[in-house]
Amino acid sequence: MLAILGILLSIGGLILSKQINEARNMDFVEALAQDINLARSVAMAKGQRTQIEFVSASKYEVKNLDAAGQPVLSTQTNASVTMTGINLGDKLICSSSGFCLGYTAGGAMKTLSQVACTYGQKTRVLKITVLGLTRIES
Repeated sequence: MLAILGILLSIGGLILSKQINEARNMDFVEALAQDINLARSVAMAKGQRTQIEFVSASKYEVKNLDAAGQPVLSTQTNASVTMTGINLGDKLICSSSGFCLGYTAGGAMKTLSQVACTYGQKTRVLKITVLGLTRIES
């Protein structure tokens, strides 16, 4: 009887652990969408350019470009999530006029209309408009 109870508890623990990890991964995707929308709002409200920089395939930073030293406003990392559709160093810069344009690490303009976030067997796609409005699809 105790052996059966132990097995059931082990299975329950594995399922709970998987659900917690999936929730963390989805939180990362939602945070990226919210941070892009927030960067646009801050740029417009304060008249200051903001930037989302894709530091790696699983990390991005939100920066205030018009402040001395480009202070980092937010950093998100999740090693379980892989972002595609972007390259290392790509940036999404939001201006005070409300436009958010993509740039490569070298500073060349780039179309940055979506970022796919994959974790496990799931992929969530963030659609980004030139106005920086972002929504999660898939």
